[in-house]
Formats: sequence, C-alpha cells, structure tokens
Amino acid sequence: MILDQRIESADRSSIRQTQLERLQATLNRAYRNVALYRERFDKAGILPGEVRHLEDLAALPCTTREDLLGHQPYGLFAVALRDTVRLHPAAGAGGPVVVGYTRNDIEVWARMAARALASAGVTENDVIQISLDYALNAAGMGAQSGAERLGASVIPSSGLAPKRQAQVMKNYRATALIATPSQALHLGRFLRHEERASLSLKFALIVGQVWSDPLREEIEKLLGVRAFGSYGLSEMAVPGLATECEHHSGLHLSEDNVLAETLDPETGKPTTPGELGELVLTTLTREAVPLIRYRTGDLTILHDEPCACGRTFLRMEPTHERADDIVIVDGARVSPRQVQEIISDILPNAVCALKVPSEEEVEGELEIRVQIESSRFEDEVRHLEMLREHIKAHVLEHLGLQAIVRLVEPPRKSR
Repeated sequence: MILDQRIESADRSSIRQTQLERLQATLNRAYRNVALYRERFDKAGILPGEVRHLEDLAALPCTTREDLLGHQPYGLFAVALRDTVRLHPAAGAGGPVVVGYTRNDIEVWARMAARALASAGVTENDVIQISLDYALNAAGMGAQSGAERLGASVIPSSGLAPKRQAQVMKNYRATALIATPSQALHLGRFLRHEERASLSLKFALIVGQVWSDPLREEIEKLLGVRAFGSYGLSEMAVPGLATECEHHSGLHLSEDNVLAETLDPETGKPTTPGELGELVLTTLTREAVPLIRYRTGDLTILHDEPCACGRTFLRMEPTHERADDIVIVDGARVSPRQVQEIISDILPNAVCALKVPSEEEVEGELEIRVQIESSRFEDEVRHLEMLREHIKAHVLEHLGLQAIVRLVEPPRKSR
C-alpha cells in the first residue's frame, strides 16, 4: 500500500523541485542559526541563496559524526531548547550524541514511519508488536509513533524473553512484528519448537541492524511471515528513512525528507546511479538539528528507475559494507579505535579485539576480548570478575551499549 500516493509516486521533476525548495529553506535556517554551518558557508564562499540547483550542494563540505561529537550537546541545534520537545541519544562511535526534535519534527518522523509500515502491507486493522529496546535508541518510539499515525494497535514488548514474546503475540493476536534481525531470528527459532498455527502474525519489519536477502528469507521461513528490511540512522530517523516494498527491489528513500548522494569514499567525488558509493544524506524537513551532507559511512548503490510498486523515489541497495572500520551493533555504530581507547582508560597496555555478531547469531551483543597479563589470572576469581564488570560498565557509559567482555591471556610467543 502507498500511503502518500501523490508524493511517493510523483514524477521525478516534481520530486526534485520539492527537494530544491526544502533544501534552500534548510540551508537558510542552518546558516542563520548554527555557527558551524555559517563558518563553513563563509569559508566556501557560498551563501545559501546561491544554491539554485541540487547539484550546487556539492560545493559545500560534508558533516561527520565527529562534528556532532565536537558540538555536544546543543551546538548544532537550529532552534532554542524551549522549542525542542524531545531529546534522543544516538549511540555510536565516540559515544552517544544528543538529537533534538521539535513538534513538527516528531510529526514528520511519524509520517515517515507510517509510510514504512504501509509499504510492508500494514494497515490500520493490524496489531503491531514492537520488540525494539526503547532505551537503547529512538527506533522503538519512532515505530510506535508511525504505527499509531497509521491507526494500527500497538503492543510495546521491549525486553521480553522469547517465551513471553510468543505468549503476548498469541494472546493479543499480533499480526505484525517490528524487531531487529537478531530479535526476529531468536523469536523464530524459539517458535520453531512451538505450535505456530495459533499465531496471527503476517508481517515483520526488521530494523536497526545490517541484514541480507538470505537473512530476510530465513526470518520469513521461521516466523511464517513476509519480512521487509529497512534502513535508518538514529541521527536522523529510524524507521522511515528507507524501506522495502513488496517487490524487494531496493529500499525506497523518503526523498521529500532527505536528499541522497553517493560519493567515492576516497576522492569524495560524486558517483552516479548504479555505482557503488558512500551514502551522504541531507535533511530537508528537520527543524531542530538539520544535517547537511552527512557522511553515513555506509556503502550502497542508488537506483533511479521507477519501481513496479508505483513509487518513484530513489531506491538504495541494502548496505553490507562500510567506507571505514565502523561496525554496527543493535543500530549503533562502533569504532574499534574508540573501544580500544575506552579499554586503555582502565588498562593502559591492554589490547582488545571486537567480535561482532553475525547474521546467524541471535543475541546481537558486541563481544570485546581484552588481553591482560598472564599473571592476573593468578588473582582470585572475584578480582577478575570485578575487572570484567568495571570494563563492561565503562563501555556502557561511553558507548551506550551492553557488551560481553571476556578477559583472555595474550598469545604465547612462538619459539
């Protein structure tokens, strides 16, 4: 189902005109109210009024997560704090950053999420079970707002074990599930040993982690549903930024709300539709925290041909690669270098390695293996456990992520 037929199926010239008008308004707001953008415009010798074509945007420098970290908490806000009605942490490399929303930002986000659900076939007659962790990132609240905007019934079920999830699903007759791929797999593998005939489940929207077609197909088989992948950023919107339709031929970008580019990650030069490049996004309707040419670090390919579903928005391929060493866990972007720095705060000479959950692993937790001196293993077990818990708490404090911490001996030197 296409929720906003007039917008989502508009001709490309109309879409580009809408983008240009909204881009000009965004650039003016950012220049007027955000010192960083004003300095960059001035340094580039460009005023917002001189951006008369979408292609002119390429003359401006990109924004990175380091910019967000360097201007915390409110340095990139384009509105007064009194006009901000919600603050969400966006976990990731370098630690969480604050993202603010005005009332209009919340309304636009809810509409984007409602579109995403509609593209998966969900209607106002469905009962949606949301398994996302509302405390980790904004995806849970975004999904709930979208579902309620669509008119569907919502069952928040964050933090429930698979057995309890299954009970709620059966008792409330849930017809749609919103979960991370690992949550959906975990639930599906539990239900494999249960009676599925009594369930009413028809759809699953998977968010917050990298996924592939084989993974989506396994979720469909295990849960007996049609599953739809999505893409989002906690710095912008999730879910709703880009979502699959019933044809699974790429994810439809919400082009009336974001302007997408792809760049060669090494040269920074634009790539064309059909070529692999780093996804760079500019918000077009965000009031509180506009982001201009934000480098996502995700490598993808954009397609501009119309989809068989009737939507004319650009489609992006699922992202499976990064332009940097960032890894994605539970929707958060984590840098191995940053983790090493966090560990070094406690153990200056320790070396750590990251183990990221694969698509087949259902728990979805980051594992950090910390090499400590062999002599430490002669200590009492409780001392090692205290050290492990101290590291775990330090990671949670700085990254906003629960992690499995294992203390290991350094490899023996060969003779």
